[in-house]
Amino acid sequence: MSTVIALVTKVHERQVEAANKGQHAVLGLLGRASEILDKAPRPPERFQTGLKPLASLVGSPSDYVRYATASSKDWTQARESFQSGLLDLFTPAPAASTSNTTQKSQKSSSKGSRSATD
Repeated sequence: MSTVIALVTKVHERQVEAANKGQHAVLGLLGRASEILDKAPRPPERFQTGLKPLASLVGSPSDYVRYATASSKDWTQARESFQSGLLDLFTPAPAASTSNTTQKSQKSSSKGSRSATD
C-alpha cells in the first residue's frame, strides 16, 4: 500500500470514528429529551384540540424523522450505485472471461449482420 493511501485511510478512519461518536451523542441527547417530554405534564384538552389543525398542517416530529430516514436511504442507495459503477469501470475483468465474451459477441454480431442483409 502506498504512503498516500495509508495516510488517506488513517484520515478516513478518524473521520468515521468522529462521525460515529457524534451520532451516538445526538441519539443519546434525543433519547433523554424524549424521556423528559414523556414525563412532562400535558396541556389542557382545549389547547390540544385547538392545535390539531396546525399540527396536521405542519406535521409531527415523527413525520420529519420518517421523511429524513427515507430520504437518507434514497441517497445511500444512489451513492452505492454510483460507487459500484466506478468499481465496475476501474476493476479489470478476468482475462479468460473477456476473451470468451469477445468471441461470442463477434459471432452474434456477424450473424446479425448476415441476417439483416439476407
